[in-house]
Amino acid sequence: MDRYGQPTKVVRVLTYYGSDNLIDGRVLDVLINKHNKIRKALGVSVPVPADSAKVMEAIMNAVIESGFEPGQKQLALPGLELERDELHAEWENVSERESRSRTLFAQETIKPDAVAHELQAVQAAIGRGADVRWFLTEAVRAYGGTVAGGDTVKVDPRELPLVVRDLMPCADTFEARFELPVAGHQIYLNRAHPAIEGLASFVLESALDAGEKTVARRAGVIRTGAVARRTTLLLVRLRFALKTHRGGQAHEALAEDLRLLAFEGAPDSAQWLDETAAEALLTAQPEGNVAAGQAESFLRKVIDGFDALLPALVEAANARAEALLESHIRVREASRAGGRRPIVAPFLPVDVLGLYVYLPA
Repeated sequence: MDRYGQPTKVVRVLTYYGSDNLIDGRVLDVLINKHNKIRKALGVSVPVPADSAKVMEAIMNAVIESGFEPGQKQLALPGLELERDELHAEWENVSERESRSRTLFAQETIKPDAVAHELQAVQAAIGRGADVRWFLTEAVRAYGGTVAGGDTVKVDPRELPLVVRDLMPCADTFEARFELPVAGHQIYLNRAHPAIEGLASFVLESALDAGEKTVARRAGVIRTGAVARRTTLLLVRLRFALKTHRGGQAHEALAEDLRLLAFEGAPDSAQWLDETAAEALLTAQPEGNVAAGQAESFLRKVIDGFDALLPALVEAANARAEALLESHIRVREASRAGGRRPIVAPFLPVDVLGLYVYLPA
């Protein structure tokens, strides 16, 4: 199976050689054994760092030096025995350079404890297999498809709209898992799978449509037992200018982050919730109907009082910028990277992508 869970062809390679054939023995000695040794040490193959003529010369010289009959030793010629060693030495040099290159990108000097916070933040941001399963299940069902199962789900996309059905791994019923390993007929779906990326993009982009068939909205109101008083959830996009210096030159990059901010009460007397409480609202289940006019009225109250929320949004952007700066500093110190202190500055005003009001049931 490839990284997307699709079946791949398997090619098996066998090495045949004659135990009493000196040519085969020298090829094993000069090439194959050395190749396997380097591959075992590095985990990757390193090509022979010489042209075919030089390789054949090393092999033939090894044969001549060894003799053409088993047990027969030919008269050694000056420098003949050095051919194989020179080829191997050059090969070793190339493998050492490859090892240094891999070590550079592996950042083996970084201790896990020093960047544990960053690692946890990345894992939380990209989501787990359970998050992918939840998203696929909710999206497919919302568009009329069928999903059943637990760790392994069976998806029937045949009732989906054509545009959504085309995003699925196949047009017929299929089984999928969200953690490895998978069986031969199952499809491994992770957040980078084209089906998940395509479905997520479609759901997000369709939220901007005015049509009634879209399953996502940029604004909404529900009644739920998850809140004791009126609570508003904001999906905001924060953007930052990240300025660093390398090699005496200044570099600037754009960083983006999506955050959830929530508050209780009216905008002019908002009581802001912590991040955990804000994220918990994502799992709130509706427990009552809200008339369209009533929903519009509650949303309008938040929009009309939005100026009162701006100081808190700016504060959130600055706090996130400071957190990103501290994260960069920790990673730079852990990797022993020099240079000047980076600068992280937020772009204001904050972009509000979604507004959702939760009313007590």
